[in-house]
This record gives sequence, structure tokens and C-alpha cells, in this order.
Amino acid sequence: TWKTFSVSPFANAVMFLPATPSVVSVSVSPDSATITAGASIQLTPAVAVLNFAPQTVKYESDSDTIVVSDMGVVTALAGASGSATIKVTSTFDPTKFDTMTVTVA
Repeated sequence: TWKTFSVSPFANAVMFLPATPSVVSVSVSPDSATITAGASIQLTPAVAVLNFAPQTVKYESDSDTIVVSDMGVVTALAGASGSATIKVTSTFDPTKFDTMTVTVA
């Protein structure tokens, strides 16, 4: 007599439950800079995430004469003076951000 034993290939399968992606923190370097009118500097953001959340950021300046591009290049336009605060915010979680100050010498 023959006996048939069936073993499922899924007998030892592991079920993965998706975890919620989240942003832990956003930081930017340098944290401050002094430049001359007409000069530019490059900002470098660092985004710490859990579960593969997007690490993209957006940049904002509180000045009309010290501007920041979508790529994080801060430029002091001709005739610029004073200082500006640049805010770097996670596009995934807008509650996570960092700021830096640019002063025109």
C-alpha cells in the first residue's frame, strides 16, 4: 500500500505585516553661513527615516533677496543685506524640519 504525505511549501512561511513609514528627523548643514552679495552656498540635508519613508525635502527662505533653489542652493542676490532663515522640511512629514541662518556680509 502507498501512503501519501503532503507537505505544504507554505508550512514555514512567515507573514510580514507592513510597518508604517515615518520620518524621525531632518537636519541641514551648515547650520549657519556668512556669504557676500552675489555668492551662493550649497545646503546638505539629512533625513532619518524608519520603514523606507521618502527622504525628500523642500526649501523655503523668509527673505526676498536671499533665495534658495529646489536643489538647496542658497544665493544672496545683488544688493542683498541682513540675514535670512532657511527652512528645510520633509515632504513626507511636514512636522519634521530644521532651519539654518544665512547672513550677508
